[in-house]
Amino acid sequence: MSGLEKEQQQLTAEIPADWNQVYKEFSVLTKAELTARKKYRRTVDNAYSPVTDLIDLIEATGDLNKLERELTDLHNQVVNGASPEDMIGPLKLLAKQFGSIKDASKIKSQISKARRALSKKSPKIDKAILHLDKATVMYDQQRIWRERALIELLPGIKAYERAIRGTIGLRLQKRLAKTEALYVAACTSGHRDISLHF
Repeated sequence: MSGLEKEQQQLTAEIPADWNQVYKEFSVLTKAELTARKKYRRTVDNAYSPVTDLIDLIEATGDLNKLERELTDLHNQVVNGASPEDMIGPLKLLAKQFGSIKDASKIKSQISKARRALSKKSPKIDKAILHLDKATVMYDQQRIWRERALIELLPGIKAYERAIRGTIGLRLQKRLAKTEALYVAACTSGHRDISLHF
């Protein structure tokens, strides 16, 4: 019998008699812990990310306001009989600009539909004007509520975000604060018995 076989027999003899039962119970507990951890993480992430999304949405008000004049000018040019061919490029660019603003996709969609109506072999000018009218109405609605939210809601929402950033929002931070980073490092650097994992 080789030395390795002897060592294998010796190690096998050291396995406790109740190992299978202990391992089975440990596996149940490990699975329950993993499930609870995933559920907790999903819950806190779903509670924190809408807050930051709302802040981003309201803070995009300035970017939205910058596009008002361009939307009005292009709308007026189409109404006043500008060449459909000349309007395609500017409308495409304007749609792209609205697309980069959080929650302005419906305005972008109407501008894109207007551009497509003008791109046809026989340009549909009335259809393009209709879509630009809708885009203007949507723009006005968004501008009104966003400007109001900027004054009435944003300060309170930002204060709330700061209050939960270090707790339920911690996992979604780009960087940990020094105190949290040191705590995590201390937790993960200690010795852990992983024998039951095998």
